[in-house]
Amino acid sequence: MEMGGFLFHPPQTSDNRIVNALNNIFEPEVIRIGKMSVAATPVTAWKRKNPLCLLNPMVFDLGW
Repeated sequence: MEMGGFLFHPPQTSDNRIVNALNNIFEPEVIRIGKMSVAATPVTAWKRKNPLCLLNPMVFDLGW
């Protein structure tokens, strides 16, 4: 059930455009490598082609 994503609710989107824009900038892009998940600000800026993503204070995040 967890692997299929049935136990997780989709993220709530706001009706406010400013809130959605800020969420898009500060929500990191997660890359899965095996069982590890890696999030890096430069990778997020490169994948979204948005240099404003570099303003995110969380530069590197590693989890497993």
